[in-house]
Amino acid sequence: MLKTPSDARARKYKVWGELHANIFSGESVEPYIVSALLSRYASDWLRNSTYATGDNDTERIIAKRGSFHVARIAAFLWRGSDEWRIDRMMLQAQIKELENSPSHFIQIFDQAFRMLLSIITDSETHAADADRAVKSAVLDRDIDRCLYQSPLAARRLKQEYGFENN
Repeated sequence: MLKTPSDARARKYKVWGELHANIFSGESVEPYIVSALLSRYASDWLRNSTYATGDNDTERIIAKRGSFHVARIAAFLWRGSDEWRIDRMMLQAQIKELENSPSHFIQIFDQAFRMLLSIITDSETHAADADRAVKSAVLDRDIDRCLYQSPLAARRLKQEYGFENN
């Protein structure tokens, strides 16, 4: 669920159906707290960004409907991974960082936004209907492909988008 923002946005029934046991299993809730905080901060950042009111239709659609994707990419850039089964203390430290320094994430959200925009505009299918793209499971796979490329490609992406992991 944490890696499929299109499900969270467009297929909420999955949360209460097939994914319910995974989410509400009684295990650590910290990954969901980190995700929720990032999602909230990404939504706020997007709502107040120039992208939300700009002339570019694709940018405006992403700003209005792509916050889960931006948050997911930002989480990967910030954490360096999509792995959520990590030490609970580390997750709690990430929560504290999010709560104490939300402004630190402004640059990361901008880079995540530009990466998502590039993924959408580089695909004829996504570019033809960005609104449909942000609801698409195919976009989740395209984001995976972009994030999980070889280490050399990942370094190139980080350099291209001006981000180096802490």
